[in-house]
This record gives sequence, structure tokens and C-alpha cells, in this order.
Amino acid sequence: MRKSTVSFFESIMLIVGSVIGAGVLGIPYVVAQVGFGIGLVYLVVLGLVVILLHLVLGEVVVRTKKNLQVGGLAEKYLGREIGQLMKLLMVLVLTTALVAYVIGMGEAAEALFVGTILGWSATTWSILLWGVGSIVVAAGMRALAHMEFMFASIIFVIIVIIVALAMPSINPVQLSTVDYSRFFLPYGVVLFAFMGLVSIPEVEEIIPGKQKQIKRAIIWGGTIPIILYALFTLAVLGVTGENTTQIATVGLGEHLGPGVMIFGNLFALFAMMTSFFALGFGLRRTYEWDFNVPKIPALFLAIGLPLVVFMIGITDFITTIGVAGALFGSIQALIIIAMFWRSREKGDVSARAYALHYASFIVAVLLVVFLIGGVYGVLDIVNF
Repeated sequence: MRKSTVSFFESIMLIVGSVIGAGVLGIPYVVAQVGFGIGLVYLVVLGLVVILLHLVLGEVVVRTKKNLQVGGLAEKYLGREIGQLMKLLMVLVLTTALVAYVIGMGEAAEALFVGTILGWSATTWSILLWGVGSIVVAAGMRALAHMEFMFASIIFVIIVIIVALAMPSINPVQLSTVDYSRFFLPYGVVLFAFMGLVSIPEVEEIIPGKQKQIKRAIIWGGTIPIILYALFTLAVLGVTGENTTQIATVGLGEHLGPGVMIFGNLFALFAMMTSFFALGFGLRRTYEWDFNVPKIPALFLAIGLPLVVFMIGITDFITTIGVAGALFGSIQALIIIAMFWRSREKGDVSARAYALHYASFIVAVLLVVFLIGGVYGVLDIVNF
């Protein structure tokens, strides 16, 4: 049996760190377009749905003896063609996410240091912080787990500070507006903000064989972001309302002054860097485990391609994460549902301590949500 190298709590933070990233900074903007009430429903419902999806994937991982990322699992249980599709989707989703983080990190850092001796352009900051993140991705699993634990803890503290500073300035009127004409707008961004598929195989790797702990880690790792997202969105919308910016912390700082500007953009940096670490490492593992690429070329592919795409000129933050969430995320979810059923028939390992109850109901819920999301994603791209 493989030996665990990090604690159970660190495994929770690994999931939290992979989930909380660029998406949280876009949530207030899309929620502002429909109203806080509708947005809160999105956060709770999609947050719970993604926890179910992560649990479904977790059972597939637990039933599989060999270390595989999501694409490799699809190939094992659904055949070469579906496996190749899933591998391609994983590369597209993770690369798109990393591009979004590179964009967002640069914009947040530019806003944080404007008017100082480090008042460099967003592009300069993006490249610099990409370099820092790449070092962590290259360092390996143990370094990743420790960094995720530290950064996720800092993120929690900063969110509490931001909410406390924003509370006196929250205007209830800003939270009462509703616009049903844009009801589906938040779907892609909110879904993107909760997806942490790549972290689930990593959790099984670091606490191998401990099925009950893996299950609890997935549940807690998905619940914490729901709470933090709701608090953050409440604070931002209550202050900035319809003037909420695409990178939420930028507009919040402009309304509440330099103190909130500093904490807001520190939060943005830490949130996106934690996800850059986790998803960058997950993409590296995808190349290594699923494509059998040697470690060094896999590392360069994982961290190099996002920088190339960024330098080409892909800089629209909301569009980038919306498409990644609504279309790619929905297709991934449907494939995961299929391989979940197949793994129950052809899995290598007994999952008695993990096996999900009410599996048919869970799958039905996931099918409805992600089929609707997939259709929306296609329509969104056509309209774009």
C-alpha cells in the first residue's frame, strides 16, 4: 500500500485550493447581472451538484488500482475513443483555466501595486507570477500540498477581513435587484468556479486506501468554497452592485479605498495562485499518467502552453472561464457519469467503505444539470 505523505486536512485544502481560483473573482460580476437572490441559488445548487460529481469521480478513482488522471480513467472504463476525447478535454479545460489565472493574476497585481515602484503592467505581472507558479508545479506533490494548505488558510483569513471591512458599506438595495432575462448567464462562470476534478485523483494518491477519509475530504473540500463564495459575493455586490467589475476585487477596492484594495487584490492573487499550482500540477500529471509523456517534457507542456496562449492575445477573462465551465465542464461531467457506472462493473478494487448510496438519484440530478449546461454552452459559443 502506498504511504500517505500529507495530512487529511491538507488533502481537504488541496481540493479547496484547486477549486478556489479565477472563477471566484468572476462570480460577483455575473451574479450582478441577474441579482444576488438568483446568484445565491446558483452558488448553493451548483456547489452541491459539483460535490456530487466529485464524489462520483472519487468512487471511480477508489475502484482503480493504477494511478490515472481523469482522461486515463475514461480510457480504462469507456474505451480508447472516449478516453482520447476526455484526455483532450482535460488538456483544453486545464490549459484554458491556467490562461484565465495568468490573465487574472496580472490584472490583480497591477491594481495592487499601481502608483508604487512596482507599478508594472498587467502583462509583466502575469509573466512574473506565471514563473512563480511554474516553480511550485515543478517542485512536486509534497511541496504542492504544503503550499495549498498555506495559501488556502491565508485566503480564508483574507475573505473574513474583506467581509468585515465591507459590511458597514453594504447597501441592501444592491442585493434586492433581479433580472430574469439573463437567468442563465451565471451558469458557466459559477460551474467553472466549483470544478476541481483534477484534484480528486491527487487526493487518492496522497491518502491511498483510506476510502472514508477520501469521501469526507471531497465533501469538505466542496463545502468550504460554497460558504466562502457566498460571503465574498455578498460583500462585493452589497457594495458595488451593478458597477461590479469583471475582476471583482478591483471594483471593490475602488469603492472602499486602499485598505480593501490591498486585501482584495491579495485575495485575488492567492486565490488564483492556489489554483494555478493545483491545476498546473494536475495538467502535468495528465501528460505523465495519461499520455505517458516523460516528466520534463510534461512539465514544459503543462506550464508552457498557457503562457503561449496568453502571449497570443487571449485576454477576455469572463468569456474564457464561461466557455470552459459551460461547455467543456458539462461534457466532462457526462463522461464521468458513464465511467462511474462502468467502474462499478469492472473496477479493480472493492469500494465498500466509499460506495455512494442513492446512485441512480445522484446520476439523474447530474444528467439534468449538465445536459442543460452543455446546451447552454453551445448556444453561448454560437452567439459569441
